[in-house]
Amino acid sequence: MPVDEVVTPYGARAEGSTSKLNTYRDGIRILLIMLRLFEERTAAAFLRYFIRSVLVVSDHPRNTARVDIPESGLVPHVPTASIVVGLILLGLSV
Repeated sequence: MPVDEVVTPYGARAEGSTSKLNTYRDGIRILLIMLRLFEERTAAAFLRYFIRSVLVVSDHPRNTARVDIPESGLVPHVPTASIVVGLILLGLSV
């Protein structure tokens, strides 16, 4: 990525004005822009990280279902099992 330094004028804030900055909103915007730029520059690496993160997120509920099913023979957490299957299919389909 090309990087350049831009000189900007800086002065005191006008009397009675408030800042329009919001730490969380602006941070999320910056993070999303960084992800978008990463995706544009290195699509294959982005997809690998995306697949890994989806599979990691599905790991904990999958382990819970793996323990519960053999003990009882039932699927006590059907929504959890559905989410796990959906996440795994999403991770494998990308």
